[in-house]
Amino acid sequence: MECNKIKALLSDYIDLELKPGLQSKVEKHIFKCPKCKSYLITLQRTIQIYKSVLKPSIPPDVSERLHKRLKEEIEK
Repeated sequence: MECNKIKALLSDYIDLELKPGLQSKVEKHIFKCPKCKSYLITLQRTIQIYKSVLKPSIPPDVSERLHKRLKEEIEK
C-alpha cells in the first residue's frame, strides 16, 4: 500500500476499527516503513495530549453536587 493510503487509515487503525485483513496490511506497512511508523507515533502522541487536555479537574464535592442537581432537574 502507498503511504498516503496508510496515513488515511491510521486513525481507524488506532481505534481498531479496520477489518482484520486491512488492520494486518497496515501493521505490515508500518513495520517496514519508518516514515509511516513515525507518523503513527506522532498521531498517537497527539491523541494522548488531546485527551489529557480534555479532562477537566472538578473537585469531587462539586461533581457530586452537580450530579445531584441534574438528577433533581431530570426527575421534575
